[in-house]
Amino acid sequence: MTQTLPTTIADQFADTEFNPLETEEVNEFVDYCLSFYGEDGLYPFSKNSSTGQVATRLLVEVALGDYLGELDETEEEFQFDSLDRERVRARMEGVARVGLENHNFG
Repeated sequence: MTQTLPTTIADQFADTEFNPLETEEVNEFVDYCLSFYGEDGLYPFSKNSSTGQVATRLLVEVALGDYLGELDETEEEFQFDSLDRERVRARMEGVARVGLENHNFG
């Protein structure tokens, strides 16, 4: 079965009533992550990742979607802080290692 890649991570939440990534606060958090891990960020993901993958908005959103799903299962709260940013970065590594084309969306 061929999987269609999302154009945005919003596609991952297409079957749910609430898409957390459509909120302004979450979009600002993605920008915050990119300010650290984007090509011009403080710690460019491509230079510090074992994959050499560039941190795109989609990569951050996919990792964030995974992280939010895990938080939902543990009933922890998303704080929009540096700890959340670092946890998203760890998931970015996993997503980059598997590749977006092989990622399980949903």
